[in-house]
Amino acid sequence: MRARSKLVRLGGEGRFDWGRQTLWVGLLALAFFVGAVVWQYTSGPSNGQEVFHVTRGAGSVVDDVSLDRLLGGVAALPADAGVVAYCVNGWYWATDVIADTNVVVASADRYYNAAQAVVDGSFDRELVVAVEDQVFRNELIRPQLEDLSGGLRSRYGDESLAAYLVAVNGPASEATLRRFIVYAASESTSQQRLQFIDLAHRDRDAIRRFMNELGGRSVVRVAAVPETVDVSRDACAPLLAGPADEPPGRPIR
Repeated sequence: MRARSKLVRLGGEGRFDWGRQTLWVGLLALAFFVGAVVWQYTSGPSNGQEVFHVTRGAGSVVDDVSLDRLLGGVAALPADAGVVAYCVNGWYWATDVIADTNVVVASADRYYNAAQAVVDGSFDRELVVAVEDQVFRNELIRPQLEDLSGGLRSRYGDESLAAYLVAVNGPASEATLRRFIVYAASESTSQQRLQFIDLAHRDRDAIRRFMNELGGRSVVRVAAVPETVDVSRDACAPLLAGPADEPPGRPIR
């Protein structure tokens, strides 16, 4: 006698249980969908777009006038710098890394030089992050060697730190200002985050997902510039085009 299959006769002899099979297929499809949604918001910006970031205890970036002193300068930023920062920051807001979509863009050359120093390997990343952490936390404007803590000087040595400060405190090149965007955003009502972003590796998928998110008005401005930048999700579209090694934007002066 031929053995009956136990795999297909779940609802009685000779009867295929379509209801149960349909339920399992539905559950698998739901799990796949949920997994895809979770992945797209937890995988993070890809390809190393974030060079590094530092944080400090402070209130909302919108009302913090100290950011104008700390981040303000005369860098010849591309005209779309505010829009670019807003669009890149969207993923961090959508995943609750950042509390809102308001940003203040750095206009001092030294911050862009700091990002360049890490990317081109001219200075050790750990040294750069350690210095910029103290600069941000202690509100050091054009920091000099004597402004840095004794612990930092003991760890990295005065010669290396002095060389780094000289390198980053000078003017940034046009290529550097086009490649990077540096901006402050609020992690919470009591914490700020300064982001150093490499636009040559910007995550287009993260920007595209942000464009599909709902949201209200944002305050976007350049440090030491009183006017705010009018932005919308549609303004992010240019960042989706072009090769990764050609950041958008042209100098405005």
